[in-house]
Amino acid sequence: MREKCHLEPQEIEVGLAGGKHALRKLSLLEAEERPWKWRDSKNKGRVDRTNWLIGEQWLEIVESKYGFGGGGDAG
Repeated sequence: MREKCHLEPQEIEVGLAGGKHALRKLSLLEAEERPWKWRDSKNKGRVDRTNWLIGEQWLEIVESKYGFGGGGDAG
């Protein structure tokens, strides 16, 4: 998922029940082993917006929390 988010940081959304708060609570092992779901950010289907993070947001949390180091264009 990290690679996909690096390639398309604004074009995809990554799903997780509980959104960014739940992502921050995952252990590194849980984050790495999780079968992540993603969708096109242009998809206007009915979803609970709090459960979806733009790829860039997902990366920011994962890379800062788990020490992957973003570098790059975070900003």
